[in-house]
Amino acid sequence: MLAKHLDSKGFKVIACCLFPNNNGAKELEKSCSERLKVVGLDVTKDESVAQVKEFVLKNLGDSELWAIVNNAGILKGVTIELTSLRDFKDSLEVNALGLVRVTQAFLPLLRRSKGRVVNITSAAGRNLIIFMGSYYMSKHAAVAFNDCLRREMEVWGIRVISIEPDFFGTPLIDEDAVNKGVDETFSTLSDDVISDYGERYLQGFKETNKYFFMFANSIPKEVIDALDSAITLKYPDNVYEPRASLLTTIIGFIYCRISLEMQDFVVRFFRIILRFPKPKTS
Repeated sequence: MLAKHLDSKGFKVIACCLFPNNNGAKELEKSCSERLKVVGLDVTKDESVAQVKEFVLKNLGDSELWAIVNNAGILKGVTIELTSLRDFKDSLEVNALGLVRVTQAFLPLLRRSKGRVVNITSAAGRNLIIFMGSYYMSKHAAVAFNDCLRREMEVWGIRVISIEPDFFGTPLIDEDAVNKGVDETFSTLSDDVISDYGERYLQGFKETNKYFFMFANSIPKEVIDALDSAITLKYPDNVYEPRASLLTTIIGFIYCRISLEMQDFVVRFFRIILRFPKPKTS
């Protein structure tokens, strides 16, 4: 959506994706002008980032690189005890180190243009609720990276902007995909862990996910508007917080301003009203 939007405004867009030969990438090319180019990028691989940088340099022509938008993200893991170390590593590699890898590669070009680094982090980067510890860790790291980089790059005239959405219905929180990941995680658990937690907890975990999906907004227009502002405004905000609904806006505003003890109480309250499953032996 962002690539199409910027292309329609006359930008020269290089759209990076993990699978450049799939139907989505081909549809993107067909629906946009010849200015838009699609190229494969794996943000976890140094050589892939280097190849994309080479591609950008070849396609700049008389233009300067004005902005990079880091939006690669994955959602892995369940409760911390049940999440594999591999899922923690994958989350950090994509959601946090991917930002570092891509940004470091393109900062020399952005110094020349005094352009923009735009990082799609998350509302989860400053607040957390429960479950998905690997995701929260990676997004807190992404926000810390963004805030530190913003202060460092000020002397170069480069703006560094964080986009922090909450629940938007992208493939990241597709219910079937999330539940598939939960099943894969549970299939690796030892008999002792399964016995302690109980089948009710393990199956109930997927059921409680539905309550979170209920808050998701399937139309991420607010996110695209925030990205447009971050890229095009002369004086953009340091942080944009697109919210899926008035309810999530109110909840987020209150939750992040109360004490940790009160946050713990809120989580316990939600456990009750949403009937979160309890481990068998708790």
